[in-house]
Amino acid sequence: MEIHSSLLLLTGIAALCAVGLLALIVRAVRVRRSLYFYDVKADSVYDFSRTRAREIGAQIHGGKLLLAPKARAGEAIFAAIRVRATLLGNWFEPRIKIDDGGQTMAQAFERGVAGLRYVNLSSLDVTGETSIRLDGKFLDIADQPVTLYYVSSDLDLDHQRILLISPHPDDAEIAAFGLYSNRDSYVVTVTAGEGGEPEDLGSFAVFGGANAYVEKGKTRVWNSLTVPMLGGVSVQRTANLGYFDETLQTMHQQPTVPVTSLHTGAQSLDAFGQAASAQFMIPRTARRATWDNLVEDLMYVIQHVNPGVIVAPYPRLDGHFDHKMSTAALLEALRKLNWNQGSLLLYTNHSVSSFWYPYGPAGDVISMPPGGDGVLFDGLLSSPLNTDQQQRKRVALDAMNDLRPGFPSVSVADALGLLWRALGTVFTADDQSYFRRSVRRNELFFEVRASSLHEPGATEAILGTVPAP
Repeated sequence: MEIHSSLLLLTGIAALCAVGLLALIVRAVRVRRSLYFYDVKADSVYDFSRTRAREIGAQIHGGKLLLAPKARAGEAIFAAIRVRATLLGNWFEPRIKIDDGGQTMAQAFERGVAGLRYVNLSSLDVTGETSIRLDGKFLDIADQPVTLYYVSSDLDLDHQRILLISPHPDDAEIAAFGLYSNRDSYVVTVTAGEGGEPEDLGSFAVFGGANAYVEKGKTRVWNSLTVPMLGGVSVQRTANLGYFDETLQTMHQQPTVPVTSLHTGAQSLDAFGQAASAQFMIPRTARRATWDNLVEDLMYVIQHVNPGVIVAPYPRLDGHFDHKMSTAALLEALRKLNWNQGSLLLYTNHSVSSFWYPYGPAGDVISMPPGGDGVLFDGLLSSPLNTDQQQRKRVALDAMNDLRPGFPSVSVADALGLLWRALGTVFTADDQSYFRRSVRRNELFFEVRASSLHEPGATEAILGTVPAP
């Protein structure tokens, strides 16, 4: 009887394991079908004509590529190379390993890739003629002619004032923690970030109802003010304007009509807005969340900070509406100020191409997102992060309460749930965490000179409402 019971138990466990494995396979297939919002077999083509790029012809032969020396240390290098995923590269993520004989790095591509892609070689120390080796994993790289783009820039980030416009608490850190760290930087966050789905409340859920979102907003505002200190930015140089999560598009549609917080019902920006320095907040008797007020607030910040570089999302490339609208308000503020100095550095934290971009594991190189049609840029900045800087960025992200991957289990059921999610992430590669996506060898920005904003159609092209001129 005992043997029979044991066999039944083992059979039951085996059946449960089989069902679980089948469920993981089904989930993996579903995830992989939804990875990309574009044709992975189409060429990705960017127009470098506005940049001062040196275009140099080269040849890949036997997996080797000869690079001409950089004209200056900060010059970015991108190689336009045709690649093709192997059969296994339709399931596993294809990567290219780059070896210059002294250091190695890697860049990943989408599963099933076939066509022209840009390999970011900017991190290499190309002070002289340099031969590099390119090895593909789940990726074929045929012998071929390639075009190398050496993109120079006049930006001197160590001697220019930098203003970061962050749509939510953590966006500045995700995109540009390395860039703003230990420089003459200011970080201004637009919204409290109090919103989100109930399942995303994490430890704030214990407060219940609207109070959970109030506590979340207050904590994230505190994060936005203090986490930049890990990058050497004083709290006197940070502010959160207190606008409400997921409301900027509504504000834009009716510029003079106040909105309230969708999750807390708050009406005044004072519910969340905070700044240690008066230079960030216009003194108003009634601080209400309207589009016109947001534009005025950004004008006030720009006038007081007087930046040479402004960092913000690229609306054409970033799919989050708060990100799009934050930059739309910034562009309107710059236009009203008739701003002509310096440059904008534009990034994407929510790529319109794929929720999984940038591809590959943490530590890989970031290159331009697939699909460059209509993207207006005057330059490219690939800001390097060494190993220590990457680890500091990881710590900064972990200091953001909303980015933390989970909380300690308090029961067997919780532990099993965490294990199931971990297995699902490993098996399906469904990892959208910013610890994977943004802790990289570099941070990537599209440069647009402030003077370019006055060209006909330029603003609309950046916003993505019309093709680039």
